[in-house]
Amino acid sequence: MADADDLVPFRDVLVIRSTAPALLCRIGARRLWLLRSQISGKLWRTGDRGRLFVRRSVVVDQGLEGERSGAGR
Repeated sequence: MADADDLVPFRDVLVIRSTAPALLCRIGARRLWLLRSQISGKLWRTGDRGRLFVRRSVVVDQGLEGERSGAGR
């Protein structure tokens, strides 16, 4: 698992679809697939909603910085 400093928190994430290797999530206005190895948190299956921690490199690569409003730590 990634070091805590390498994870970025997002609130009110919704899991739209779940597969063994990945989750399709709604983060803000965006919908994207995230590999389970890229995330941490208690969201596991379709319909789960809450806080999700995403690896910083994925946040930068996917341009998710603008979706963090109110994310807080």
